[in-house]
Amino acid sequence: MRILTIKLSCLLLISFWVCNGLWAQEQPFPLEVTWDKTTVLVFPGEVLSIDRGSRSLLAQKDEVAGNVLKLKGGVRYFPITNLHVITDQGILYQFEVRYAERPIKTTYHMLETARANLLLNNEHNKVSFHYAVHQIIGNKIKVEKRVNKYQMRMSLLGIYQQEGMIYFHLGLENKAPLPFEIKELKATIKDKRQVKRTSSQTTPLEHTYSYYENGKQVISQKPQVVILAFPQFTIADKKQLHLQLNEKHGDRTLILKLKGKHVLKAKRLADVQL
Repeated sequence: MRILTIKLSCLLLISFWVCNGLWAQEQPFPLEVTWDKTTVLVFPGEVLSIDRGSRSLLAQKDEVAGNVLKLKGGVRYFPITNLHVITDQGILYQFEVRYAERPIKTTYHMLETARANLLLNNEHNKVSFHYAVHQIIGNKIKVEKRVNKYQMRMSLLGIYQQEGMIYFHLGLENKAPLPFEIKELKATIKDKRQVKRTSSQTTPLEHTYSYYENGKQVISQKPQVVILAFPQFTIADKKQLHLQLNEKHGDRTLILKLKGKHVLKAKRLADVQL
């Protein structure tokens, strides 16, 4: 009887994990569109593919801004439908679209709000990411570039690639007595020479997975390791990758600037020995 109870408990636990995993991966982002107003979606990358679940939903890519998608209802009161959008960053966005006479919101910046699933030729999930982290941390450390400011240091310890992903291995050090609480570590591609009032000079990149060895706080004299995983990308000669570390309750900011040659030298994780 006790063995049967244990087996049933294990089955229930596995079912719970599976259901939660599927829900987390497949839950679409809700959108409202209407008849006489345009709903605008702004993506961090150029829109490559659009798939509508119904002809009643009208979707058009902007002719000038390739990262902007415009939506409208082709008819009034159409039933709930779906929408899939693929960008040049290799990301698949899933939406559940409803008709509404008065939409609550008509402009969405997808970098901030979308639930996006990575679209890869090979499967890459959290298990693969954790294995990659294990490989990277076990590899010999070599500082390739660093930035120092506010008694803080951010160093590039290595760049790796595997299964359409690029991993950035970073080291953080705090020599100040005051702890540094991390608000965000964001990545953007910028032109080396910025032109005033030109928004197209900056392209944000959203990482798919992240690993913080000691949480989101960098304590004095206790080094911190961070690993970020991005869909594969490259950088033109006239551009730079900015990895910007921002403090949560303060103004301390560090920016590590990398060139395209750094990314092109990414090592294959398969060649890294544990």
